[in-house]
Amino acid sequence: MYGTSFILVSHDMGLHYQATDRIAIMYAGKIVETGRTEDVFKKPLHPYSEGLINSIPRRAPGEACKHNYFSRRHAIHQPLTGVRRLTELDGIRLGSRFSCDCGREHLVSMREVVVLDSIKNEAGILTAEVLEGEQVLIVTGYKTRRILGEQVYQRLLEYGCRVVLRVVEKCDLATCSALEQDARGCRLAVAVGGGSVIDSCKLAAHRAEVPFVSIPTTISHDGIASPVASVFIGGGRRASIIASPPIRVILATDVVRSSPSRHISAGCGDILAKVTSLQDWILGAKVKSEYFCRRTFELVRSAVKDVRSFIDGGGVDLYPLILAAVKCGLSMSMMNSSRPCSGAEHLFSHYIDHLNNGVGMHGEQVGIGAILMARRYEDVGPPHVGGLEIGSEKLRGYVKRAGAPTTLSQIGISAEAALRALLECTKIRPERYTILHHAPLTKTSAEELLRQTEVLDKQQQRRPRDGFIT
Repeated sequence: MYGTSFILVSHDMGLHYQATDRIAIMYAGKIVETGRTEDVFKKPLHPYSEGLINSIPRRAPGEACKHNYFSRRHAIHQPLTGVRRLTELDGIRLGSRFSCDCGREHLVSMREVVVLDSIKNEAGILTAEVLEGEQVLIVTGYKTRRILGEQVYQRLLEYGCRVVLRVVEKCDLATCSALEQDARGCRLAVAVGGGSVIDSCKLAAHRAEVPFVSIPTTISHDGIASPVASVFIGGGRRASIIASPPIRVILATDVVRSSPSRHISAGCGDILAKVTSLQDWILGAKVKSEYFCRRTFELVRSAVKDVRSFIDGGGVDLYPLILAAVKCGLSMSMMNSSRPCSGAEHLFSHYIDHLNNGVGMHGEQVGIGAILMARRYEDVGPPHVGGLEIGSEKLRGYVKRAGAPTTLSQIGISAEAALRALLECTKIRPERYTILHHAPLTKTSAEELLRQTEVLDKQQQRRPRDGFIT
């Protein structure tokens, strides 16, 4: 079953559901409908398709159901091939459009999440959107090309695709523009790498109106499945640009597991930070009458529970962390905004980036930022929102157990830079209402917040009456 394909011709629709990934329905000698097997079974578009599906024998009323072709398919395929194929998350059907209780219609562009034991088990998943002879763009990095990019490149060549391979170092406007030109001649764009690789491919594919597949080599943040690209726009500044989310996310757990532990820790920090970003969203909805979607909120809340489960389990099983990262990306896709996943803790991190201070990864910085903002919520206690799901001390414990930094000195951020970020970061996005907009800090209260949360080490602080070391 590895590296092979087969064509099954039959009127036995139960067998088709069990054994195939894609299906074509023929009527009067012509193909009248084609698509992913599960999609066709769930919502047949042609009357003949519906008739074939309805011909499957059903159990009589009251008869015990010993077999079920819908459940058997997953029981057969997943254990044998080392593949988990997810087409639904927390009751949300991937690749769907649905009306929500919030009053809006949500478009879920991501069609599938595939979790592989190894990329060798992908068995044609890479080429689900392309035909032999069509052109595919692969974007990867110098290191990630050796780790996984070259394998993906070779497999696409073996499938008969024409492949354009591009290696990038960072995600800036020039890189994205060059990739956009490459993508315009392609049927599909595939990103194989970390954040910069995925974001540059994401934005280029969006502008070229080409679908893209995300194949992350690590989980250092929640951007692997999101529509948001973090792009350097000049002067050391980053901008979050809304693009299109991936149509498919493919993760090889053997590759992710072998990535630096610091990256996984940073990914945990980024997702744990949703504790305060969600609180900021509630605050904005209550005080500023911002649009709020309870279903999206619960999806991100579920992601926080998943990452806590990952940490509580000692980081052995990657699956909860993968689910958490994908759920965060899905929430931003449904909202077409980073609002559910980005609050004051992200503004703090962005301002540190603006100052070009320290050597912290994004997830490391927002993890510390979330500890600070959680304590600020506890100090202010705005009556408009309930209490934090995880208090600042418990949050700090989770960040530490994840292996992420809990002090500024661990990632080279100076006390002065952190102080300035706390006082000025709201200027980055004045329209995004957060706890720092609601209860602005003074220099004195910001210094006290840094001390209370213990993000300063002994070398970074003096006695309270002396202020910070300069």
